[in-house]
Amino acid sequence: MRARSLVYLVAAAGGLAALAGCGRSDVTVVPSGTAHGNLALRDGQVVLTASDGSQALIAKDGALTIRGAPVAVTDAQRADLARYYAGVDALIAHAGATGLAGAQVGVTAVSSVAEGLAKGDLSRVGSQVEAQARAVKQEAGALCGDLRALRAVQDALVASLQAFQPYAVVGAHDGEDCAQEVRADHP
Repeated sequence: MRARSLVYLVAAAGGLAALAGCGRSDVTVVPSGTAHGNLALRDGQVVLTASDGSQALIAKDGALTIRGAPVAVTDAQRADLARYYAGVDALIAHAGATGLAGAQVGVTAVSSVAEGLAKGDLSRVGSQVEAQARAVKQEAGALCGDLRALRAVQDALVASLQAFQPYAVVGAHDGEDCAQEVRADHP
């Protein structure tokens, strides 16, 4: 259930940001029902908040700051941190696309019903809405892939950089749980 909450919150935040025209500069993802903490993309940095409230910041270039202090990292760790940043950015981009696709389902439903009522034929409404729903499923599937990729990078960081462990906010099964929820929610 945590993965479903994560996907829905990311999609809603991304979709609302895209609909509002404010871009992706300040999007927060809070995994619901967990003590893992949360992650955000704020002011061009990934912000990871541990369960104790402390924060780690990851810059696009892989620079890491924990509790306000820069952390020395190897070139390999910096590359992994940059991949983590890119993974969060991709997750948020796909969330925006998922939110917009979901909004399009609503628009299609309303316009299809209105058109059907005007023509006296509602027979095509279901197929038109289902076509749009497939787009939502495709975008949500991308979110699940993003979660799996983010978890893999996170695991590498936890293994090589002990200070990163408290900021490992993506759960072990989030990617697969997400994929199962997408399959179950969107036949």
